Amino acid sequence: MEWSLKNLSPHAVRLSKKVFFFYKSSHAVSLPSDPIREVIPYRHPLARVAVGCLPYALKHRFLRFVVTERIVEYPFVWRYLDLPSGASVLDLGATGSKLALELAVAGYQVIAVDVLAYPFSHPNLRFWQGDFLANSFPADSLDAVVAVSTIEHMGIPYYGGPSVPDGDRRALREIWRLLKPGGRLLLTVPYGQAAQTAHQRVYDESSLRALLEPFEIDVLCFYRRQDAQQWAPADAAAMRSVSSTQQTEGVALVRAHKPANVG
Repeated sequence: MEWSLKNLSPHAVRLSKKVFFFYKSSHAVSLPSDPIREVIPYRHPLARVAVGCLPYALKHRFLRFVVTERIVEYPFVWRYLDLPSGASVLDLGATGSKLALELAVAGYQVIAVDVLAYPFSHPNLRFWQGDFLANSFPADSLDAVVAVSTIEHMGIPYYGGPSVPDGDRRALREIWRLLKPGGRLLLTVPYGQAAQTAHQRVYDESSLRALLEPFEIDVLCFYRRQDAQQWAPADAAAMRSVSSTQQTEGVALVRAHKPANVG
């Protein structure tokens, strides 16, 4: 069993950093959703604390580097967003990611949304903190919505939002309402054997298609973890055996759109 800060709730992480202030390494700390994650591969808590307290120059030799699904999700967004500079983009679940900031720097007019605070600012970036299901953004106002590994958490109160059993489907209905006709949805979710854990849902073919109604799917592809540092493309048949209940082992990457002729 490996251990990392990901195993703790966000509130526990913040508290632990306040108590163990010396845990901070001597190099720039990566955000939780960065593709490359440092893991302390020791089971005994004293060993983990001892390694965590070391300066990075000494600590790095005891760490194991794990590549997360972000390594395929972020390139997918950049490849398929394909909108001109100045387009309006909402990044749902922005906290812990640089994506909203990067989109703003690229010239998009970005709204970052999360129940937790967002640490970055930019002239092209506006942050809205709160429950997305209770937003008051105007209908038909966005060119695109980006939701990287976010929808699967909607309605599950692990990250501080309200408990809503069909929160994921309600979030997709809100996205539909906010998108202009022809507007795009860039979505990534855990995929494989359908399940729900304490912090996320895992989708299979039928549940993903039900989730995306009435969007029209333009691109649908899958990736699965090969080992701690490699992800590779996979077909739909291979994904049926993937289990993501312990950690995400497979993802579905979707570009869809709201039809231009919708009433």
